[in-house]
Amino acid sequence: MYFQILVMIREKKGRQTMKKILVRAGMNPWELYSPDEVLSRNLIGNNSGNLIYAYGIFQALETDKVTLEADYYQAAPDKASQISREYGAYVIPLADAFRRDFIPHLVQLTKLVQKLTIPCIVPGVGLRAPYEPNLKEKRPFDKEVKAFVKAVLNHSSMIGVRGEITGEYLKKLGFREEMDYRVIGCPSMYARGMKIEVKKPVLTEQSKINVNYSVLSPTEAIRFLNRILEERTYTWLTAQRINELKLLYLGTSYRHQQDKPEYPTSICDSVYQRNQVRFFINAVQWIESMKEMDFSIGGRMHGNIAAWIAGTPALFFPHDGRMRELVEFHRLPSVPAQETGKLESLEEAIEKADWRSAKLCQELNFRRYMDFLAMNGLDSKLGEVSSPINPWKNKFREKSAPDCLHSGQTDNRLEKNDGKRQWVDSVVNLSSLEETAARWEHYEEVNLANKNKTIRELRKQLQLYEPSSLKKNVGRLALRLVGKMKK
Repeated sequence: MYFQILVMIREKKGRQTMKKILVRAGMNPWELYSPDEVLSRNLIGNNSGNLIYAYGIFQALETDKVTLEADYYQAAPDKASQISREYGAYVIPLADAFRRDFIPHLVQLTKLVQKLTIPCIVPGVGLRAPYEPNLKEKRPFDKEVKAFVKAVLNHSSMIGVRGEITGEYLKKLGFREEMDYRVIGCPSMYARGMKIEVKKPVLTEQSKINVNYSVLSPTEAIRFLNRILEERTYTWLTAQRINELKLLYLGTSYRHQQDKPEYPTSICDSVYQRNQVRFFINAVQWIESMKEMDFSIGGRMHGNIAAWIAGTPALFFPHDGRMRELVEFHRLPSVPAQETGKLESLEEAIEKADWRSAKLCQELNFRRYMDFLAMNGLDSKLGEVSSPINPWKNKFREKSAPDCLHSGQTDNRLEKNDGKRQWVDSVVNLSSLEETAARWEHYEEVNLANKNKTIRELRKQLQLYEPSSLKKNVGRLALRLVGKMKK
């Protein structure tokens, strides 16, 4: 508690002098990377929805006095001293981090936070749970979650959680609402400020519709969305998993553990053959593209939020607790995914949803979020005026990419800003096998370069800690470590 008070005093004094903030994110929204770099370094954290999440943080906290830098998911306990020297705070936006397969990462984050001497703020974290969760049961990661939350509370005034389900879970672990945590929803929902002007959609045969779905969605929801893709002329599927990016870019099949034959996983599937699938590897381009759409629908939370903050109406199909708590907190128009099998048409789904409540509760939610940031010593430009979407053409820093990324047949159904592609083209849309081969060649070059860089870094670390008798085998040990990381 004593250290927490010292941190809060430091935060208050440091508001005017804080120059740089480190953010846990795969990339800065204003950086353009090639698909090769995104795939090789996993800059989207397995799911491109993380780009929209990070975009909300950068929109809120980046000002004339403060610059934000992404940690590219590379911040680790051994870098704590360097981070504390170079940055005024570490902001850690997390999605459904309270889950079994994320616990090793959560433990490393806990160790890092414990070593840092700067404020550490968590503006959003959630529990992965079924649509109807049993919050009374013990979970195998309760101990690790408690350790993480306690570590963060020693470096901030409180943490922000995504919704009431996560809040109840933390309450069961002994934490107090409005003392240790606050329900704030998703930071990306406040990227445009206090006001939202999304209206109930009125669709025609010419309406441009964006579809998104998860392999975790129930079969009836996937079938319903597949019908939209088949029956509507101007429809596109926005994929989000990193394996789907590899499918689009290199042609390799998307392998998963779910028994969902209706879910497209191969370039031979009809939706890929019709060239209806897109993948965005930059948040701003994604949002800009959504401005041109008339409607978005599906089971991807941030796939629909990208449309929502672009001013395009979106209908959510929540299929689990993590989506449900966000949809309920923001009062977003939705139909439970398990009820989609009863829907006869897209128009019926639109009529069934509530299109008024989200606008009515946005101001209250926004003020709660601004107050949360202030209590943690963070200033926000969003508290002054509604923030417009920044013009990407004036701010982007483009990374190198092979010419074959922007070649192939032209899709005229959507305009491209300044002649630049906003999404990754499918291999089925390339004009020759040579272009596909060029993609593979460039990807292998980038991947090998990143592997060699990792090996060099591991070799340096091993030389510092391993006995002299093992130094001659450092390269072999590094290669074995890289192999384990790939698995």
